[in-house]
Amino acid sequence: RSVFEGVTDVWYRLNFWSQQFREIEGHFGIATSTYFRFTRWLVNLNFVVFFLYLCFIYIPQLSYNSLYEFLSPSNITSTGDFYDIMVRCSKTYTEKAHNKSANRNWLTFLNIAQGTGFLENTMLFYGYYTNLTFTLAGEKRPNDMRYNMGLGYLLTVGFSFIVVFIMIVKNSSTTIKETVIDFDNKIFPMYTNSTFGGWDYCINSEKMAIYKQRIIYNEFKATLLEVKLKRVRDNRTTKEKSRLYLKRFVINLVVLALLAGAFYTIYVTTDFLIRVSKNQTENLSDILFLLINYLPSIVISMLNAVIPEIFLALSTVEQYSNSFSTHITIIRAVFLRLSSVWVLIVSLYYRLQYQGRNPFNCPEENKYNVTRCCGNALWESIIENDQLERGTVQCWESYVGQQFYKLCITDFISVTLIVLAIKIPRRIIHHHFQHKFWIVKKFGRSKFDLPLQVLDIVYSQTVCWMGMFFTPLLPALTFIKVFYFFFLKKFELLSVAEAPQIAYRASRSYSFFQTVLLLSFIVISCLLGYMIGNLHPSMSCGPFRIYSKPDFVMFDVITNEINSWPSVPQGIIKYFGTIGFYVPAFIIALLSIYYYLAVTAGY
Repeated sequence: RSVFEGVTDVWYRLNFWSQQFREIEGHFGIATSTYFRFTRWLVNLNFVVFFLYLCFIYIPQLSYNSLYEFLSPSNITSTGDFYDIMVRCSKTYTEKAHNKSANRNWLTFLNIAQGTGFLENTMLFYGYYTNLTFTLAGEKRPNDMRYNMGLGYLLTVGFSFIVVFIMIVKNSSTTIKETVIDFDNKIFPMYTNSTFGGWDYCINSEKMAIYKQRIIYNEFKATLLEVKLKRVRDNRTTKEKSRLYLKRFVINLVVLALLAGAFYTIYVTTDFLIRVSKNQTENLSDILFLLINYLPSIVISMLNAVIPEIFLALSTVEQYSNSFSTHITIIRAVFLRLSSVWVLIVSLYYRLQYQGRNPFNCPEENKYNVTRCCGNALWESIIENDQLERGTVQCWESYVGQQFYKLCITDFISVTLIVLAIKIPRRIIHHHFQHKFWIVKKFGRSKFDLPLQVLDIVYSQTVCWMGMFFTPLLPALTFIKVFYFFFLKKFELLSVAEAPQIAYRASRSYSFFQTVLLLSFIVISCLLGYMIGNLHPSMSCGPFRIYSKPDFVMFDVITNEINSWPSVPQGIIKYFGTIGFYVPAFIIALLSIYYYLAVTAGY
């Protein structure tokens, strides 16, 4: 037993993450540390999703032959017009992507920045993935194991969302009891536990003892500040309350106006991007074309950086408690960021799908004009040169994936530049000139505002969830990005910014972070589920390029697979879609909710 305890102690001392958390907790308290624990948890979550994609999407795709080999008639049995159009569209789309690639370094940079050219025809985007069924034995024999790439792709995405949901719920449940106790101070002493049971008697160094003292100090500070604010709130007169409620009402109107203006700006910039791509690409330089392509991403990043700061300033005027002020600021800003992604998707849907061309309704004389029949109705002019081809969308899924790829890149660059180009110079100026110029002392160093930091990391995760169907390598990129953000923010907190001016309660903070993340996840799941179940896939690219019927949607891959099963398992699966299953399941869910509410109340 002593050997085991010794090994455990050594492991704890060598634990990479524990060292980071102890340093942060000692300086700024447990509540600030919860942000970094939350970020660490997102690193683990993205690694799990990346591992699922690696096993069931990346590796199967790498085992396939090249595009031209699996499009040969010897590998696929023709299915009539569906197959003929798919072959022509796929070859033209791939050739177009190769033709956009060039040896010039500048064009290579443009392709990497936009996700176009050679990069569009890689595993980074949806359009690269094959539509074949892979036979593990190398030949198609009845008893061989088969891997349907389209089915595997869709099920992997769906299973990844289920795993993410389970991880969020499980992680949230660990803080339920502590949060309930934290909210009901009558059933648990507010100060006794920290005073008599808060010290860690295993501490054997002066440095760690100082860290622990600071942790207890910050916890007392948060508790006492909330008690003080509660007394102020209870002693307000009727006149003061009326004035305060009017002030809050006006502020909420301002918030709604800011949100409406932000959404309209995103829609206008997206519409401008598509209109310019349609009509004026031949007159644009490469650098201007790059800036226009990044315009929606840049606008969204700027709005996400500026408007939450305004929300934070407005919340101080509303005179809420620290915890509620944090919550309402995060809710407003999360609504902004989720709606920004939603407006972008709706704008693209309206321009690329709602006004899109049905390939089976192409005029007979244009039946094999793949530029017109495989692309989008917005670009109906005859394509004569590569300059005009820049505006043609033949694979709408990869086009949408490119927008999320650019959002990911823009988010990474903007967060880094804000620290390196704004906060560090501000820190240097304050250090050298705070005693010489009063304005420098007044503004001071940048603040490490916990609500805004949470928004940045939740937004990064939201972009990943929304884009990982169209950009399968996005979970890997997000895993690297969130890991990088952890140390960038730690450096900002310890060396650049001022400590949080508001003391937060640790249990409430972490629980609320999880709630915000769950809300984002549910919204993204509904939006992505609608797209998979209702939109027609492109015939030029991706694992769903061969239609089984004219009104084919991606989800039909699962339906077709189930219909090929024997009658007994087919009937069992179809039962789960009937009212006979949903009514009992709904009743059981309600009883489960009631049970957990009763258990929570028992604490």
